[in-house]
Amino acid sequence: QAHNNLTSNLVHFSYEATTSRRNRSLTKEIVTASIASVFLGFGSLFVLLASGVYV
Repeated sequence: QAHNNLTSNLVHFSYEATTSRRNRSLTKEIVTASIASVFLGFGSLFVLLASGVYV
């Protein structure tokens, strides 16, 4: 789980760092942020479950 979130964060960071403001795509940013959010949510859920906090 952490690997997927780290990968999506690195992709998003490299996209933001290397693309000029005029060439950025809002759609791509929203898709990347949504994927990172889903992985972060699942990662948090499984950390809570592994530590004995049942949600």
